[in-house]
Amino acid sequence: MVGLPLEGGFPAERTGICGLAAVTFAPSLLATIGAARRAAAIRPALAVRVTD
Repeated sequence: MVGLPLEGGFPAERTGICGLAAVTFAPSLLATIGAARRAAAIRPALAVRVTD
């Protein structure tokens, strides 16, 4: 079968796994930073009083 190792071990390449992790981690980090910056700009007392 294709993708199965002959001598044991993990069949996927480490570079592919690390690349996929980086590609998914970067956008999630950017989205989190954007939301945190917007939340930090609001005064805490005002955020508690205002409801949308």
